[in-house]
Amino acid sequence: MRKSLLPKAIKTDPTLEKTLLNESRVHKIKMSSYLSEFNNGTLIINNSKQFISINLEKIKYFEIEKLKIFTYWFSSKYFKINIPEKSRKFWKEFSNYLQTSKTGSIYNLGPLTSILNREEILIISDYLQLLEEPIKIRLTQYEKWFNSIFTINNCNHPVFSNDRNEFSIKDNLLEDGLYLRRWKKGDKILTSTSAQHILLSNLFINNKVSKLGKLIQPIVVDKKDNIVWVPGLAHAKLPIDYSYSNKKLIKWTQR
Repeated sequence: MRKSLLPKAIKTDPTLEKTLLNESRVHKIKMSSYLSEFNNGTLIINNSKQFISINLEKIKYFEIEKLKIFTYWFSSKYFKINIPEKSRKFWKEFSNYLQTSKTGSIYNLGPLTSILNREEILIISDYLQLLEEPIKIRLTQYEKWFNSIFTINNCNHPVFSNDRNEFSIKDNLLEDGLYLRRWKKGDKILTSTSAQHILLSNLFINNKVSKLGKLIQPIVVDKKDNIVWVPGLAHAKLPIDYSYSNKKLIKWTQR
C-alpha cells in the first residue's frame, strides 16, 4: 500500500497526501480525547482480578468506533487480554445489547463475558470457571474468597454492631468449625433482626444482588451446614450469650 498504491494515488490526486495527513491529525486528537475520558475514573465503578464494573449510562450510547476502542482499552488495562478482531456487525449488536437488554442479560465478548446489572455492566474475565462450584473451605485467619478476605481477632468486650461485614462468635463455635461455601437453592437463614427464616434468594432480591454477586457471595455455615452469617447482608440468630469473654470478631473485607 505505502510503496506502490499510495504513490500512484498521490500522482493521480496531488492533494491526497495533505488530506490524509490532516485526517491522521484529527484522528490522533480524537483518540487522545477518548483515552483521557477512559482514564478519568468516571466510567469504571469498581475492579478486581475477576471482574470490573462499568457505569452503563455513561457508555450505552457511545458511537460504534468509540465503544470498540473502549472495549479494547479496558480488556487490555484490567485483564491483560486482547480481544480478537470483530466485525462491525458484532459491535452494532453489542451497542444494541447495552441499550435495550434487560438486567441479567449476558453478551459474549470473546474471552470476556458481560452481564447487565441495572445501572452497571459487569465484565468478567473467566465466567465459565466462575460457574464451577467452589470447594467448601474452613474459615481461618486471612481466608480468601474471590475478591474478599476474612480476618479474625480477639474480642473480649461488648460488640453491638449493625455492621453486617463483621460477626462476633464464641471461641468454641469457631473451634468446632465455620466454613465458607456458595449459596444453594433453598438456603434459608434465621435472621437476628426478624427472628424469622428468610430464603437467601429473597435476601439477594431485596438487596439487589447481581447474577455475578450471587456467584461470589460467601456463605458462612457451621459444621452441620447451618447458615450463621451472610457477610454484608445478614447475621443469623444464635443462642443468646451475655458473656463477652473468649469471643472472636470476624471481619469480611472486599478488595
